[in-house]
Amino acid sequence: MVAFGTFLAIGVFAMLTFLWLEVTQYARGRSLLTKRRLWVRVIGGILFITLFSAVFAGLFLLDLQHPTEKNLMVWGLFWSGCTILGLALMVLAFEDFKAVAAARREQESKYWHDVAAMVASSAPTRPTEPSPNGGGPNSTPTP
Repeated sequence: MVAFGTFLAIGVFAMLTFLWLEVTQYARGRSLLTKRRLWVRVIGGILFITLFSAVFAGLFLLDLQHPTEKNLMVWGLFWSGCTILGLALMVLAFEDFKAVAAARREQESKYWHDVAAMVASSAPTRPTEPSPNGGGPNSTPTP
């Protein structure tokens, strides 16, 4: 059980570090995130920290590992709340995943558009040679 408590504490510390890095990078203008995506990540991080802290508190401080007749209602409400927090976290993670995928598709499309423009601009143009009978490239030869 101590290992699980350590895992929860490390998870909270890691998420705090991640949030601090995301916010400072955005504030310095070094992030590719939009303001909306940053807020989705910050809210997701807060939900993550809240969930891990609640699980830690429920297991180690409130002794809600097993339901008893005395704490059955509290136990059920507490773990239902943790489940709802986990589901909300998954929804936010999926929204962030969709936003990252859309940004990647847009960036990839721009890349290929730029490659096509570069190839088109560097392609040599062949001058049209007049035909031997003096006509242009679309004229029919005379017998």
